[in-house]
Amino acid sequence: MYCRKCGKMVEDDKELCVDCQEMDVFFGDEPKAENVKAETVAPKLEGSRKTGMAKGLVGTILGAVAYFIACIGFGLISGALEVVEEEAYLYSVEEVLKELNLYGVTAFCGTLPLLMFVPSLVLGILSISCFKREKNAGRVKPIPTLVLGIVSVVLAALNALFSLCIFAMLAL
Repeated sequence: MYCRKCGKMVEDDKELCVDCQEMDVFFGDEPKAENVKAETVAPKLEGSRKTGMAKGLVGTILGAVAYFIACIGFGLISGALEVVEEEAYLYSVEEVLKELNLYGVTAFCGTLPLLMFVPSLVLGILSISCFKREKNAGRVKPIPTLVLGIVSVVLAALNALFSLCIFAMLAL
């Protein structure tokens, strides 16, 4: 006897296949092709989960560094504004920053994130498009690339926002 599922030989006194535990067996000397059920095996997808990950990683690192610098600049400006509020009739924000020698530092902290905004945004968009390209081609979906791309784009947007806030605060 032969198993209808896997096509392997089953001993005559057995009622089920030892390999696949199928009870549907048939009699005969050789398995017939039409009697053996085809096993459905999912095809292995090509590609790698790490495809395009370097772009997303670099964009995220640039965005994180720029975000950190922007937070420092924002903190310095906020501190200067507190001094100005206390001594509103004596000083302006610009005078306090010049007095504390922080004007150049805050200008740097506002400019650098604005300059790093562009590469971070571009690399994030390239990572997301790499994910879409791999998905549409039917290959393995590089989910880490997608996540890093989204994080990079969000950090780029936050950097632009912080830089604009720093420049707006300097203009007060």
